[in-house]
Amino acid sequence: MSALVRSELLKVRTIRSWWAYLIVIALFTAIAVAADTGQTDNAERGTVDFQVGLVETAGISLLLAIILGITIVTTEFR
Repeated sequence: MSALVRSELLKVRTIRSWWAYLIVIALFTAIAVAADTGQTDNAERGTVDFQVGLVETAGISLLLAIILGITIVTTEFR
């Protein structure tokens, strides 16, 4: 089991593209949350509905994380 984990970590360390995906995921999340926050009033920002909306808005990064996972898995047999 440890050999399998070690080989997967080696693969992640040697693939250079995951850094780009990580940066893009962080930027998209920050831009989406900033845009959603900037469009609302101060009184509305404290509500639970707004905070739930922020979590849903940040969910766009989940799509990019899935693409990163697909890339890591599919580049295994090149």
